[in-house]
Amino acid sequence: MNMNEYIRDRTLIQTYLSAADIYTLPSRHEGFPVVATDATGIPDILQNQQLSGGLIVSREDSTALAQALGSILDNQPWEDELDKKARDRAEKAFSLKAIGQQLREFLLINKS
Repeated sequence: MNMNEYIRDRTLIQTYLSAADIYTLPSRHEGFPVVATDATGIPDILQNQQLSGGLIVSREDSTALAQALGSILDNQPWEDELDKKARDRAEKAFSLKAIGQQLREFLLINKS
């Protein structure tokens, strides 16, 4: 695979994502990572960091990012715990049902 290739095939994307042990998004913009930088929006997603299933490091600190990734990869029980918490948080806060409910409440409150 060419690392510069943009993948659009959903089956291939699913294959790649399910093969990963950990996700990271060292971005300056919003995302849904397990290990992320403190970019705008990320602290909102991972409000309680480990309790939300993730870790946040400083944007410009590649050493902290590498250490956070290594800490998770070197501790399988902790990785499994973060995995479960991240999945629970995603299902509760970002599922279609949860987003639909938030949208409904927003529309009803702002309707009047």
